[in-house]
Amino acid sequence: MMYKGKLYNGKSSKSHTATVTWDYRDQLKITYETITVQEDLEVIVNNSFTYEKIDTIELITKGLVQIIFDDFPHPILEVDDINFYKELKEKDVKIDGDLSFYHIFNSPLKALGLGVTFLAAVLSFYFFAIPFLSHRLVDNLPISYDVEWGEKSAEIILDEEEINKEASLLANELFHQTGFTSEFPIEFYVVNSDIVNAYALPGGKIVLYTGLLEKMEDINELYALIGHEIGHVEQRHSSKSLVEAAAGYAILSLMLSDINGLTAVITDQLHNLNKLSYSRSMESEADEYALYFLKDVHASEEGLVHLFDILIDEYENNEVLKYASKVTFLSTHPDIHERKKNAEKEISSDQNNVSDKELMLYEDLMSSLSIE
Repeated sequence: MMYKGKLYNGKSSKSHTATVTWDYRDQLKITYETITVQEDLEVIVNNSFTYEKIDTIELITKGLVQIIFDDFPHPILEVDDINFYKELKEKDVKIDGDLSFYHIFNSPLKALGLGVTFLAAVLSFYFFAIPFLSHRLVDNLPISYDVEWGEKSAEIILDEEEINKEASLLANELFHQTGFTSEFPIEFYVVNSDIVNAYALPGGKIVLYTGLLEKMEDINELYALIGHEIGHVEQRHSSKSLVEAAAGYAILSLMLSDINGLTAVITDQLHNLNKLSYSRSMESEADEYALYFLKDVHASEEGLVHLFDILIDEYENNEVLKYASKVTFLSTHPDIHERKKNAEKEISSDQNNVSDKELMLYEDLMSSLSIE
């Protein structure tokens, strides 16, 4: 079969229209025209060559094949014909590039399949690789990073809260009385609010709302809450969530060259660490740490179960939270009933040997909740 193409003979940048065929030895035979001047007249000369030494054959686009010959000055032949490509393949000529790539994009179903595969890879990286890498990064950072982030976040968040100074002092004194030690500088702030909640900032600052404290009946429930929040601090959950959010945006920022956006998302996360929603695994880890804390301070592990009873009662009286707690797989938090059952399974003893000093401080703390 005969094909049309362009030949760059290496002697000039001008291309020549060429005819390409195969000789009896299956060698490429190329014929092209050149113009020469003879006795002041332009004469068209037909040139015919058989090239045996081929340097590379490359598929440029669908059907466009570029052949670079080894003969000096390295002529280049371009043939834009899909049949030429197919004939090269039939003759087992080695080609750099594969037409199957172009076939994919010319087939709607294959293109859709490739798109779905690519999207799945991106989502897998975002939801699995980024959290894993972010958590490993935080694990290898000095805790001074957590402390600094916590300080900056506290300046923003606590400035908007009504701090109960008396209750905060008593909460810190009670904690120190337990003798529990941590590499983080644990510090408590009691906030006057009807909200039933508590949260931990990076580095050791823990905020307790009077709305939750007022529902407690004994010191074991308070210690369960304290242990849970210290668990978030010790496991560096807030810092991991902060870095994870920043890492996800960092990828988008690199793609969009939006460095200001990355700075903005970190600042925004510092503003909203009090509203942070931990993953299911993080909440489970904090629950386990609460049991460890209760054992260490010689309090009853039943305190965690009773704390869940308080939260369950709050959920049952709030239609939005009640619905969310039942949809386990649509929520990042484990179902509150599920967490209670897990705690009951893990209880190994029923000790309750807190000191009289601790009990007295607990009573003083509860009495101070009404002080403004």
